[in-house]
Amino acid sequence: MNRKGSPYTFGSRLPARRTSGDIAVKLNNMKIGSKLAILLGVALVGLCAAGTLAGYLMQQEMLNARIEQTHAVVDMARNMAAGLANSPKKPPSPSSASGAIR
Repeated sequence: MNRKGSPYTFGSRLPARRTSGDIAVKLNNMKIGSKLAILLGVALVGLCAAGTLAGYLMQQEMLNARIEQTHAVVDMARNMAAGLANSPKKPPSPSSASGAIR
């Protein structure tokens, strides 16, 4: 059943089919050191990306907290100013105008 020139052989593993222009890197044909180096490189790139994203998100959170804190301080100052502006002013009492201490 096996014809000459067929890519398949009876009783062995079947090779991957190749299409024209297919340049695939087979990990099965690489040495273990190369595989570990690729795995380490991919892991380092992933960790760097995760660290960069975490740093960016932390910076944004800190900025938002600072803005919220500033808004709270401004609102408190505005309310204090409005309270002082709306409070009735007492005329000075005659005893305090003379400067006498009791």
